[in-house]
Amino acid sequence: MGVDLDYKYMHVKDKEPLSYLKHLENVHFREREIDMDKVNGIMNSIDALSRAFFFSAPSFYILDYTRREYIKLSNYGSLSLGYSSREFIDGGLDFILDIYQKDDFACMNHNIFTRVVEFLKSKPQEEHDKYLFTHNYRWKKRDGTFASILQKRSFITSPVTGLPLISFGSCQDVSAIKHDHKMVHVIDKIARPDNEVILQNITTDFFFPNPEETLLTKREREILYWMAEGLSSKQL
Repeated sequence: MGVDLDYKYMHVKDKEPLSYLKHLENVHFREREIDMDKVNGIMNSIDALSRAFFFSAPSFYILDYTRREYIKLSNYGSLSLGYSSREFIDGGLDFILDIYQKDDFACMNHNIFTRVVEFLKSKPQEEHDKYLFTHNYRWKKRDGTFASILQKRSFITSPVTGLPLISFGSCQDVSAIKHDHKMVHVIDKIARPDNEVILQNITTDFFFPNPEETLLTKREREILYWMAEGLSSKQL
């Protein structure tokens, strides 16, 4: 396959960071660059995991950025968001963008995804699927409340640009243990010595969608809340 010199990435890559939305716009319908043998292998692995851990497994997915739709979505009910799996399948990526908490999405779009792109650009394309990218965010549930989601994903990237065409991985509801709004983004390398899977941490970054959370500790915010409710110093 020859290099596609008119590809839009070629004139933006050195001028400004590539956001998630800009990537989706540029990569639309470039499915000819996808390694379908690799995709089919991932689908078979997801089927096996879903059968083996039916009651405890997170939701596994394969998302095609070029068509903005899911190729695979299993064990979706574990997320308990109140939507049907058909809404995800039919709505595709546009449905996901609609339920994304807006501040979390802005952080993912302009910060987390751009770091993913910079990291991928620094590695050989044939090694891209050997890295695991983990981050958390909030999705709006049908009842209007938000669930904290932990997403682990890897990418199948373009042999032309080295940028993501397919995202595959898992999503898990961690609302029971995740109560703040801090977003954590972790990059690990997947190593398999002696048939054992080991994650080697490359980098861990922290982001605060709500800037005020960086100014005060949790305890300080709690005290301010009770002061606003009228408690005296003695009561505090």
